[in-house]
Amino acid sequence: MNDRIRVLHLARPAAGGMRHHLADLLSRSDSSRYQHFLAGPASSPVFEDALATGIVSFPVSVPASFHPAQSLKAAARFRHVWSQVEPDILHLHGWQAALVGRLSVLATGSRPRIIITAHNFVPTARGSTFASRISEGILQPVTDHIIAVSKALRDDLVTRFPIAATRISIIHNGIDYTSLPERNREPGSPFRIGTVARLSAEKGVDTFIKAISYLPDMDAVIVGDGPCRAELANLAEEAGVAKRIRFTGHLNRPAVEVATWDAFVLASTREAFGIAIVEVMGQGIPVIGTRVGGIPEIIEDGVTGLLVKPGDPETIADAIRWIAEHPTDAALMAESARLYVRQQFDVTRMVRDTECVYTTVVSGRIGSGE
Repeated sequence: MNDRIRVLHLARPAAGGMRHHLADLLSRSDSSRYQHFLAGPASSPVFEDALATGIVSFPVSVPASFHPAQSLKAAARFRHVWSQVEPDILHLHGWQAALVGRLSVLATGSRPRIIITAHNFVPTARGSTFASRISEGILQPVTDHIIAVSKALRDDLVTRFPIAATRISIIHNGIDYTSLPERNREPGSPFRIGTVARLSAEKGVDTFIKAISYLPDMDAVIVGDGPCRAELANLAEEAGVAKRIRFTGHLNRPAVEVATWDAFVLASTREAFGIAIVEVMGQGIPVIGTRVGGIPEIIEDGVTGLLVKPGDPETIADAIRWIAEHPTDAALMAESARLYVRQQFDVTRMVRDTECVYTTVVSGRIGSGE
């Protein structure tokens, strides 16, 4: 067992897609070939998941957003951790972990190989783009390979930074479709539409609420929580739809709620991939997504779902109405989507493709920054 590749993961506080991605890697990887360790904030759900499955874990306080002083402190702690673990690979998840992890190897002699999984677009808040350009210019030489969760994300990275496309692999996120509950609609019940998203500005939940105002005969459900929840509840009141929209807050198994819906909308204005869409497609429920980021890599318009313009509530309302008025066509589209998910977005494929990157980076066959 001593010839196993040792992989030390580092992640910021994470929930949602990144949490599930990491949990799948840690639990489904081939333990005869790879040994995994985790570092990250002890209060993070990812950390709790790792401990529950017996993964050796180390507390490192990676900041949730850009904070130079906290990042330097975390880098010093992480350097101590990887010096103890002696991994072959540091797998850094998200841009904050990428900053901390790469800072930790600067001015060292021998170091582990470094792989970054880019789960999201680089932050574009005021000042952050300039800081990202500076930091990437310094840290790219110690970056061996990058995994992007979509082609859109890969293309954005190549455009923004001096990164060769050959040093980036595209590995879409995957799901365990066998664990998804089947669609569970009661015959004759009212048409129900919903969304599952973090309640933050880029998820476009405000646009979804406005779309419901154009559909007076429909009820809606919003699953999720986040910083914009109070603002969105106020918007529902102002739009006159508060009585027809139910906010559930966070649900541990949103798929159970989603199984009772007739259609799903993800109205994001910025989305690196869109794992929620994949999960709903896997349940055989018609989906509507915006034409942004990685979403068009999941939805083929009119074949596996409907694509709409972001920020346009009337267009979203029209798409919802089409699904309601064309149940046979919508059902055929949903079945095509369900089969497509099984072929293209299986979690086992995601894990094996990632393991292939581990092996080839350690052997030096793909993109080294050295």
